[in-house]
Amino acid sequence: MFEEEPLEVLLACVDRELGFRARVYPRWVSALPPKMKPAQAEQELARMRAVRARLVRGAAWERACREIYEECGELEGLPAKIAELERLVLEDLERARALG
Repeated sequence: MFEEEPLEVLLACVDRELGFRARVYPRWVSALPPKMKPAQAEQELARMRAVRARLVRGAAWERACREIYEECGELEGLPAKIAELERLVLEDLERARALG
């Protein structure tokens, strides 16, 4: 059975994969014959960076939605909670940028 992993564990996994690809892709590009084209290597790295960013954004939204549900229960106070949600998402994005 799958058990949800903490965001930090998932980000570390993605970071390891990014590091692995950053080390391996140049060798694949320069191999004779090439195993990968330079544009493909960059596209794959960009996609993994996008996965990382999506994890961070998703975790921020999940946390904010959980807080809205726990604090509001119903619709009263929702506009203030949405503003707080935006602030939390921006904080998480900044934290992700600082981590690399």
